[in-house]
Amino acid sequence: MRAVADRRYFLLLMGGLIALALTESMTSYYNGGVAFSGLLSAPQPFLKRAAFDLLVLYRHYFHGILPSPAHVGFSYAPDQQTLDSVTASLASNEAAAAPLRAYSGARNNQDLSELLVFHTDALRDLQQRCGGNPFDNRQTLYTLGSESAVVNAGVERYSAESAAQACASAA
Repeated sequence: MRAVADRRYFLLLMGGLIALALTESMTSYYNGGVAFSGLLSAPQPFLKRAAFDLLVLYRHYFHGILPSPAHVGFSYAPDQQTLDSVTASLASNEAAAAPLRAYSGARNNQDLSELLVFHTDALRDLQQRCGGNPFDNRQTLYTLGSESAVVNAGVERYSAESAAQACASAA
């Protein structure tokens, strides 16, 4: 979009997160934005289920490929090597990949890989902004069909850091 010195644009986009990111980062270009197809819930519960819980489940089946969802680390950066490793892990164990695809709504392993790598980076950003892990899964019951009892008994449990939780709630 062409910038005009004294004129700001109003942004209308399909893709709520894109509209949000652009209007927040390019305030000199936009007076506001209307987000269509955005989140239909508050961001914190959405991120907990869609990102944090999905990564907890991935880590249960494929430990050590992606960092802990509770402590991503500020140096994490999504790259092709990470994406390839996640994709290969899913291909190596279809019995584990299938419930993860069902949980996330991903159509195939490639989509799931991209989602996992993206969500890991989103958690890194949130943890960096809020100074720690804002999510708690100590009471979460994961529903994965016949594997639910085994998964719930074996997943890692994390507690939220109160200051990070307050920060994420305020966002």
